[in-house]
Amino acid sequence: MSDFQSRVTKTFSDWTLWYDEHFRGWMRYAANMVLNEIKIPENPTCLDVACGTGLSTFELIKQCNNKGTFYGIDISKNMIDQARRIASEKEIDNVEFQYGDVEKIGFPDSTFDVVLCNMSIPFFPNKPKAFSEMSRVLKHGGQYAFTYNAKPHFKEGIENAFKVAANHPEVPTFHQAVTDTQNMFIDIEESRDFLEGVGLNVSNMYGRHSVNYADPSFLVSDRNSAWDTWKQALPENIIDVIGRELVKAGREVSGSRGFKYTGYIIFAWGTKQ
Repeated sequence: MSDFQSRVTKTFSDWTLWYDEHFRGWMRYAANMVLNEIKIPENPTCLDVACGTGLSTFELIKQCNNKGTFYGIDISKNMIDQARRIASEKEIDNVEFQYGDVEKIGFPDSTFDVVLCNMSIPFFPNKPKAFSEMSRVLKHGGQYAFTYNAKPHFKEGIENAFKVAANHPEVPTFHQAVTDTQNMFIDIEESRDFLEGVGLNVSNMYGRHSVNYADPSFLVSDRNSAWDTWKQALPENIIDVIGRELVKAGREVSGSRGFKYTGYIIFAWGTKQ
């Protein structure tokens, strides 16, 4: 596991207990935006990649009227444990959650009628391998449904962090962590190239752009995944210093509405050739 992947895994593992409360509405919305566009066969076999606590998986099961066989994989064992508890509480017995890495999905070729991946692709270090694996386990004629943040998502926050990192050449790990965040996003043209390159036809793909404003303190919020991964790369004695400088730099460029940052999300769906 790469250092970047380890930091991402720790972030989401730490978020497990409050993740559903904070992200439930958005994750359900994003999942259904693409699931509503595909034609799922009766009694399908489905995979939710990077399923987390199962928010998207349970939406997929609803879309199928609770009929079919469902699997969710995630690299965070804490998330998988939580998903299993929720499934048990809901008395859903046709879903199985298991530890799994998207770069080496533990299922045979052409297993699934549907592969869903909701708001997770940026966190996959080797995207060509991830797309290839999701295509491999999808049946010919099977359908995929993907949503994910993409370039230029959060570009202002990243630029702000690079300014602060430039003041701390003694901590090269911080600059590298910010670079890792910058590199995790692909744009819409790269996305189409990746999909078509692994045999996935694109029925539709579009990006949704938004302009957001927040108090600069959100840059070091415990619920900001970028900051959560950056601070793991910092020596303990400088975390607070860097945090204060990030907020200060953010305030310096803020307007009357607060710190402005871009949101950009791709919705994509289609079939395997």
